[in-house]
Amino acid sequence: MKGSANRIISMAEDQQKHRHFLEKTTITGANRRAWWGLWLGFVISLVVLGLGTLVILEGHSWAGASIMGVDVVALAGIFVYGRREQRKERGGKDEQARPPPALPGPRLSHSN
Repeated sequence: MKGSANRIISMAEDQQKHRHFLEKTTITGANRRAWWGLWLGFVISLVVLGLGTLVILEGHSWAGASIMGVDVVALAGIFVYGRREQRKERGGKDEQARPPPALPGPRLSHSN
């Protein structure tokens, strides 16, 4: 049919535009969630540190120090865990980018 090639190319271009839109939407949403997570973690951490300070000022130094210590340890653990997950993800992407190993087969010798 006349014009079929143009129609197929047009459909492919439309599909590519759609895919780019979906990828942009996905990345934007992930970025927004990451920033919300950072801000909420910051606020929660400040509240817990304030609570620990308040408990210390009320005369319960061990309890307040424990609350603050747990908060700091939890934050450090979250950062370490996040870095480890980033390395795993990066390693998985590196694995996908490597060419597959050569298949075993008969070896040809070049003897003269």
